[in-house]
Amino acid sequence: MGYGYPDGALERLQEEELGILKEVARVCVQLNLVWFMDSGSCLGALRHGGFIPWDDDIDVALPLADYRTFCAEAPALLSEGFGLYTHAETANYPPLWAKVYRKGTRFMSQQMADAGFEQGIFVDVFAFSRLDSRPRTAKRQMRMAARWQRLSYLRCFARPKLPDGLPLRPVFQLGCRMAHGVAHALLSPSFIERRFERSFSMGDGAGPWCDLFYPAYGTFETETLFPPVDAAFAGERFPVPHDADAYLATMYGDYRALPPEDRRGAHPPVVLDFGDGINVMERAR
Repeated sequence: MGYGYPDGALERLQEEELGILKEVARVCVQLNLVWFMDSGSCLGALRHGGFIPWDDDIDVALPLADYRTFCAEAPALLSEGFGLYTHAETANYPPLWAKVYRKGTRFMSQQMADAGFEQGIFVDVFAFSRLDSRPRTAKRQMRMAARWQRLSYLRCFARPKLPDGLPLRPVFQLGCRMAHGVAHALLSPSFIERRFERSFSMGDGAGPWCDLFYPAYGTFETETLFPPVDAAFAGERFPVPHDADAYLATMYGDYRALPPEDRRGAHPPVVLDFGDGINVMERAR
């Protein structure tokens, strides 16, 4: 097995995700949108010329205005067999960002199963936006955005994923179950989304850029991100941030160095079905 997947399953998953990525690229070109490969996918492009060998997802990002256009227009433009998840339009969908997925497939984590959400094999679609030019206000925006993303998960998950080695883990698990009940009863998805959008619309939009859904990744100057440039990825070429070296150094530090083997982990689901009704993860048990 490779990184928690049965033999050959991770490679097959990566190939499926590459097909979704090509569809995302096609729609972005059709709509004349600015976009780039984000986070670990950009790292894979620069360090490996494709997927990080143990990676099992693809991330892309757009500036907020283009992200909104993508979410509004993509459902009508995606080829047959592809769909779009968004928080506003998809029931029981915990993330606040969008995902393009392959219809008829299943990629189910335990958390998604707990939320009652049937998730297909997907590519994550994130949004970058400019923060306030005042550092104190910008930090507040980032804290608020992260808080509402966590609350969206807590509303859907009674058992959110907790860090390994967390002290008093049973206490935190009990607290999460109690908080889940309160959040599910008091916070509607639309309320969470409105508050999340308020977090990044409150500023003057003249400061650095950040990933609205993962602000902990850091902030970036305009010239670091734009205009994107092409890089090789799995035999194809896709856009990455303009100064991808500075971008990745902000996110990961010395990104060229491989992590220790015990940190080379994927995110294997409990159900992985490529569309034939067979859960290949059962071979991993």
